[in-house]
Amino acid sequence: MKKQPNKWTCYPTAASILTKIPIQKIIETVGHDGSEKVEDGPFSKRAFHTHEMAIALYKLGWSLTPFAAAMALKFYPTMDELSDFMELYAEKVIVCIETNYNTIHALSWFVNSNNLYDPRTGNRISWKGLRISTFEILTKNGSQRD
Repeated sequence: MKKQPNKWTCYPTAASILTKIPIQKIIETVGHDGSEKVEDGPFSKRAFHTHEMAIALYKLGWSLTPFAAAMALKFYPTMDELSDFMELYAEKVIVCIETNYNTIHALSWFVNSNNLYDPRTGNRISWKGLRISTFEILTKNGSQRD
């Protein structure tokens, strides 16, 4: 399994794992490598934003559709409803989680096999204890799941 090349490229790496588009191709299409320092501190890199990833992936033949997992600190729809929805309508999902450092980390979820991968390590991980921020469905442009 692919591993992210540095600390701030989890998002393009998670997308690469799911789409099989090379990480560097996604980064080139976004137009920056996320390394720009935007503030002081250990988590000061520009990194990647959902909107710019959606545009880049669309250019590369994929659509990214985000669904918030938590709205106003309440789960609506419930996590069970959201998981059921993902299982019905999605095959490949980027799962963004909140970290202990008040940052977001992107994971790759193959829904049909229920395999969740962390691009930081390249390993399969458990859902236990994850604080999910968004589910972001990836679909090949022009296709719909049967």
